[in-house]
Amino acid sequence: KNVPESQKMDFEKNCEDAMNVFGKLHEGLDVNVRFSGVNDFEFTQECILFDLLQIRLYHGWLADPQDVQHYSIVRELSYNQLVEKIIAGSQSETQQLSQSPGSAAE
Repeated sequence: KNVPESQKMDFEKNCEDAMNVFGKLHEGLDVNVRFSGVNDFEFTQECILFDLLQIRLYHGWLADPQDVQHYSIVRELSYNQLVEKIIAGSQSETQQLSQSPGSAAE
């Protein structure tokens, strides 16, 4: 078959990456969902396995579009991004509480 060299190199690199993932399968897969659609994922090295085997991934972690307040917040985020925002918000709240008048930090 007449396949361009760059495409061959991409395939070889993807196969190499996939082989590296096989050794970690007993620990699980790092598959990071995005809340925008049933087949939306943040790319991780583990995703290459599914790409090479032409397996489509789907998930059910979707925000309800009728819940406008929450949907507008999470619809474009991945799971990891949402967790980071929650942690940052929690840390900010903790800092505000520790800096408020009458707190134990004074």
